[in-house]
Amino acid sequence: MKSYVVDANVLFAGIISGRDTYLKAFSANTFLSPDFVLDEIQQYQSLLLQKTKLAPETLRIFTLQLFS
Repeated sequence: MKSYVVDANVLFAGIISGRDTYLKAFSANTFLSPDFVLDEIQQYQSLLLQKTKLAPETLRIFTLQLFS
């Protein structure tokens, strides 16, 4: 298992795409990001919902899967 440092842009790309590829990559490796990334995700939640066209609960579950 490898470790990577990622910024908000990488996480946003994973959330917006909604692809299993990101879930597989995130579950197979360790990704580190600054604490404020969670604040940014919350701050831009309405934009993420608009871009993904997901239901709020589906977006929440996908985001939690990325961080678990």
